[in-house]
Amino acid sequence: MDNPTAALAHRIDTCRRAQGVTLTPLAESTGIPYSSLQRMLEGKGKDFPASFIFKIAHELKADAASWMTDLSQVTS
Repeated sequence: MDNPTAALAHRIDTCRRAQGVTLTPLAESTGIPYSSLQRMLEGKGKDFPASFIFKIAHELKADAASWMTDLSQVTS
């Protein structure tokens, strides 16, 4: 990953896929529009709003802090 946002997107998407969760139910359960979620997880969106990160983590029963560990070391 060459930037922190893409690295974060990759970490979240890896967690989502490992749990077998597809975008549609994740979008519905978090209230994040499907197109926004898809764009963000493809690394095509702007920075993730913190509220989105925490909503996704809650739904996936994941630790949002672990997704953000060492992101400052990823080059922009």
